[in-house]
Amino acid sequence: PAVDPWEVPILLARPRDLLRLSSHKYGDDAWDLAVQQVIPHIDGVRSAKQLARAARVDLDVVLRSLRVLRHYRCLAVVDTFQYRNIYRATGRVAQLAASRRALEGCARFCFQGEGRKTVGGLDALRLYCAFSDARSVKDVLLEAARTAPKAVAALDARAFVAFGLVHALLVRVHRFPTAVRAHPVERSRTPPPPFLGRLVALCDGSKMMDAVCTDVDLPVARCDAELRRHGYATVDVYR
Repeated sequence: PAVDPWEVPILLARPRDLLRLSSHKYGDDAWDLAVQQVIPHIDGVRSAKQLARAARVDLDVVLRSLRVLRHYRCLAVVDTFQYRNIYRATGRVAQLAASRRALEGCARFCFQGEGRKTVGGLDALRLYCAFSDARSVKDVLLEAARTAPKAVAALDARAFVAFGLVHALLVRVHRFPTAVRAHPVERSRTPPPPFLGRLVALCDGSKMMDAVCTDVDLPVARCDAELRRHGYATVDVYR
């Protein structure tokens, strides 16, 4: 499967173990020089485009390398973590509930620090169930902070979401924005930023916001702020 520039790759094995894999096992062209150069930079935080910049490798080369790793099931991809991201729980949450071993593994991955001693897999399960109706990470955690403060205090939110995506417990509900002129902009001595035209053109309703932000190299909040500042509003569809 292809990897998109805005997706965040996550290794499913330790980097040093991947680099030790022999070509005898995976084929002569599996771990070429590009793959070997990319692997140490995969941290589960940077998007593929950011990874290309960090590794000083052409983006197309990075995407091909990630596709190789994904093909051999050494890599999964998730979204760039943001508390505003909206997710929906899937039917696989029920399978998690039915397996004690899976619950224990989930707890080890999602909770951290001393607080992990007082929580367990059932606490993580309840948090996943809170996404039964599509909701943002922020909304779920704010609500859980009142009902299960120990679980939220011990939770590694990034790891929690990543675990949910990799194991298909959660699916992302993406935002597709359409920029529309909301009001005329008063003349200013400050010219509009050079990326504004590109940003408005990308917000045509056909592209998810993650793709838009990656293209213009700006976070969501900055994109929204620049659009508002220059007289645009967005009509958003979530799907």
